[in-house]
Amino acid sequence: MVKSAYKLLSSLQRDTRSCEPSTAQEQKKMLSGLWKLQILNKVKIFAWRACQNGLPIKSNLKKRQVALEDNCVFCGTEEEDIIHAIYQCRTIRQCWIDLGLGLQLEARYIDFVEFVTIAQKNGSKEEVEKFLVIAWGFWYRSNKKMFDDSEVHPIAAVHQTLALWSDLKQLKGIGKKSNGRWIAPLVGSL
Repeated sequence: MVKSAYKLLSSLQRDTRSCEPSTAQEQKKMLSGLWKLQILNKVKIFAWRACQNGLPIKSNLKKRQVALEDNCVFCGTEEEDIIHAIYQCRTIRQCWIDLGLGLQLEARYIDFVEFVTIAQKNGSKEEVEKFLVIAWGFWYRSNKKMFDDSEVHPIAAVHQTLALWSDLKQLKGIGKKSNGRWIAPLVGSL
């Protein structure tokens, strides 16, 4: 009797794991895919923390009673959640439009997980990497304003983060094997 109950319970657990909702499966795939991207580790950590709603943005700080207000540091009119801070704020919205990543992102997404999942579905790996790097740049910009009281222009934030990403891609390409033969690093690169 105990063995048959155990077998029944085991089979039920296996069945429920295989019938996981597609959104949960997509989220797992998206989160594991973050770590495989060719971006700076700090950008990967930012993206992972944003997906977990673990960034110290004003709305989270207010919920935890660390901050008194949750208005955006730039526009001052909207609640600063992660989507607002990196995409919806009127001070950076035009930058996203001008970049034209082709990810077909809209401001209506509920959370960062949905945002990144849609980006992965609609864009190439490089477009997703670029999206996350720029999102981190806007997050960095927000932190500079909040903690250093220094304002970084949105376009400058984009250029700085894209330059960092470009440098990383170049460094990863230096010293790679080609046709089974080692290639020496470029002169002046070390």
